[in-house]
Amino acid sequence: MPAAALPLAGLRVLELGHIVAGLSAGLLLADLGADVVKVERPDEGDQSRTMPFAPLRRPDQLVDDPHLKATGQLLDTPLPGRGTARRPKLPLRSTAFEMGLRRAAPRLGEHTREVLAEIGLARDELDALASRRVIG
Repeated sequence: MPAAALPLAGLRVLELGHIVAGLSAGLLLADLGADVVKVERPDEGDQSRTMPFAPLRRPDQLVDDPHLKATGQLLDTPLPGRGTARRPKLPLRSTAFEMGLRRAAPRLGEHTREVLAEIGLARDELDALASRRVIG
């Protein structure tokens, strides 16, 4: 898919997180087209740079990583209306369950009514929003 067609194309994001959560969020936003600028402490950098578990890779390098391929740590993830993307699994293992995809990503607005109802909006409020085309 051309970069201009990605949903976050043209958006610049300052990624201030650290360790796995920050890195993963930045990679996801970059995969969606954002220009991600990683901000780190000048004296220390991100703590993940000193963790011994794996070298840091750019998102485009992960799908070709020999270790991820050999250990089955890549997951084909369906993208609604856009095919699939190969993504690394969480870097965890469990004997109790498989760290896989529980369900496909929702389409834009797919669960809007349910989420708004969970936070307390009544059915008539949801219908009013829908009639004004605020939600689908």
